[in-house]
Amino acid sequence: MNELKIYANKLKQKAEGYFHKEYDLESINISVFQFINFYLIDNAINKGENIFIRSYNKELAALSQFPALLSVAISLFFKNYCDSGMSYSKGDIIQKDRLKYKILSISAEGYWLYGGKKTQSFKKLVSHRHIKSYSVVTTEYSERKVKTGLSEFKRLYNLLFSINKELPSKFKYKSAIILTKKELDAEIKIQDYININIKKAIPMRWIASSGKESWNYLPIEPMIYCVPDFETLEEFVLDKGIEIETLVVIGKNKYKEEHGTNIKRAVREGVIKNCIILGSEDLQDKADQFLKWNWTYPEFAYLMKHPYGEITVVNIQDKPFERALKSFTDYLSNLEKQHGISLKNIKGLRKFLYALVLAKQENSRNLTQLEYVKHLIGKVTNETIYEEFYNQNLEPYEVLDYVNPLIQNIFDCFNNEKLKFLEQLNFVKVLIVPEKLVDNWKEEFQTTFGTICSFKEFMTFQHKFEESKNIFVLSLFGNGMNQGELIETAANTKHNFNFLAYSEEAEIIELFKTNRKNNLLNEYKSKDRKKLSGIKFEIPVSKIEIPKSLEEIMDELYDRQDRKSYDYEYESQGQVNYKVCFEDQASPIVIDGSKTVLMLRDENWIKTKTYNLVAGDTVRIYNNLSKEKLFEIAAGEDSNGRFAEIIELSQLWKKELRSYFSSKVMSNKYYDTSDLLEDLRIKGATISNPITVNKWLDEWDKERFPNDSKNVLAIKTLINSEVLNQNFDQVLKVRSFYRGVMISLGRDLSDDVMDYIKSRGLYKGRILSKFNEDEIQSFIHNAAPIKKIQSIKITDDEESN
Repeated sequence: MNELKIYANKLKQKAEGYFHKEYDLESINISVFQFINFYLIDNAINKGENIFIRSYNKELAALSQFPALLSVAISLFFKNYCDSGMSYSKGDIIQKDRLKYKILSISAEGYWLYGGKKTQSFKKLVSHRHIKSYSVVTTEYSERKVKTGLSEFKRLYNLLFSINKELPSKFKYKSAIILTKKELDAEIKIQDYININIKKAIPMRWIASSGKESWNYLPIEPMIYCVPDFETLEEFVLDKGIEIETLVVIGKNKYKEEHGTNIKRAVREGVIKNCIILGSEDLQDKADQFLKWNWTYPEFAYLMKHPYGEITVVNIQDKPFERALKSFTDYLSNLEKQHGISLKNIKGLRKFLYALVLAKQENSRNLTQLEYVKHLIGKVTNETIYEEFYNQNLEPYEVLDYVNPLIQNIFDCFNNEKLKFLEQLNFVKVLIVPEKLVDNWKEEFQTTFGTICSFKEFMTFQHKFEESKNIFVLSLFGNGMNQGELIETAANTKHNFNFLAYSEEAEIIELFKTNRKNNLLNEYKSKDRKKLSGIKFEIPVSKIEIPKSLEEIMDELYDRQDRKSYDYEYESQGQVNYKVCFEDQASPIVIDGSKTVLMLRDENWIKTKTYNLVAGDTVRIYNNLSKEKLFEIAAGEDSNGRFAEIIELSQLWKKELRSYFSSKVMSNKYYDTSDLLEDLRIKGATISNPITVNKWLDEWDKERFPNDSKNVLAIKTLINSEVLNQNFDQVLKVRSFYRGVMISLGRDLSDDVMDYIKSRGLYKGRILSKFNEDEIQSFIHNAAPIKKIQSIKITDDEESN
């Protein structure tokens, strides 16, 4: 964009011209980009403005702690030098040429001093003009020649300002910097900006949260106080009457939540004269206290002469698959219009299909994931339509008979076209695969590809490539972050990203690209930028594109509550269970398809999900023996009384079912749970095992509600209890809440147990830490034995206790 180049050049010229006029920064090894940041910070300090400078990347070195410290040290010192007002008082300890003196008295003739070398101390008169060659120090008087001199301090500021006069050792204007000491120490060790011992050159002091001070390398009062947080600054600096002219905050964790609230309050009340915040996450500033400058990668890349990558769409044509998918979503849209209902949670499941690419055409482990997604879509579709039609007193069976073949047709038409495209390529340096598939792809995909990894993995090493690379991405979805963040992160690198995309994916990518372009233009044209830089960004109005609403499209793909994170997880949509049989002839178990398990691969235990398992795998599966304990944990964290309602309503439906069963047995002594199961199935229940019915009849069973809402509806329809009918809507709501909480906690515990085993007991997660050591060992030995899978298949049965 030519307009951006013109704008960036103007910024560069203005910053360089400003500093060459005021300072001698040629002695410091700083980039053009850092010149501009110095300019923004210096202006803010001199004008008393509050500014927030945001980095597009948290790793951006130019906005890290040392460059910020150096810029503050330069700007603030010059302000102090120009408005020094340096004074000397009776009793001051002063220093010159590593010798200390004490001011005994002050007269019209000058200052009477006592001091000098040990055993050669003397009293002398120093004129008012010559006293300025002495520095006021904070150490005690001593007749010994001091080890801590001021040579590095004088060398730094003489180098920067070519000041041949005496430098101030008291500072009218002081600054505080909130930062992370460990990170700054590391940066100072490797800094190559200037060949000077920084800690002996800048008058600064570190104050820990305990109040302990360090960095006492200079024997003069600090010009800069460095602290870990605002609360420390308040307690050990501000409350002691030390005035802070400028507060600098570095790092997103230093201005988030309560920290940020306290900082903004101090600025608003005038406790802090002006504030500069540097970070990689947006600042919440409803009162508009801060001027904002958001750095973008395009201008950074231009200023630093770095490559600028592109986001490209590789159109994947699969007409039968896409037509089948459209037929399904169009039918759902017609149902919504016809009955005034919302089926967005069903339509949004298609995002899973776009990311499902088999690593090979046959015998791929990802085939089990494909089957899982098919069952998940069918399950959610049937449950949602069943409930929506129930709420309107409509029969759903005709609709379900029509919609289920539409789902089957989608999978019948799936041709794995993305894999076929990849197989035509000669070589790709990096292939990015959705997180849920990446382990299988690394194992199965035989090709000349350089590296197969997830997007997050790639971002950990992408900077090691000296030149920009062509990166291929299997899908816009499933990469562990929302799609806008994915496009933004990819665009903020030097690499070219080629997204394999079906038509709807391609449309979304183009919308995000247009949205990003508009956001960049709005940033460059912002009033804050113009005020801070004095430069207006010029661009013809016609170049600003207005895209089709992203809100409209993304609203179909994600539930409203998931919009912020654009949650991709299968687990958030519903539970699909698997029946697993083992070769040791032990009883089969029924487990959640998204449960974390350990699988033996190449003599190493790796974490995976149940839906990735196949016959022949050697596994350790944690079979949850502790649902009651999980319920106690959840109830202990409940502040709204929801769990008391869970207990009450779970007992209600079970009591009504037991009453119905008892009445049937009284009228027919041969009536048993198998008969009850058959009656329930006639009414629409999905279960096939009488054991599940026994659990429902057990008042104290750990499962408080059926897995599937259709089973609850079948119970209601069969027993036709007045009590249950009156409370049924609330039973459905509470069941949904209970299932969601327990599924989430169960998965978390399973994750913790697997991590505990892998770490040989060194790691305990949040849930596992709630159990004592005996309980944990019971989990390991009794609930996660090593077994080999004989068969595994999806089932409608309830999860094993």
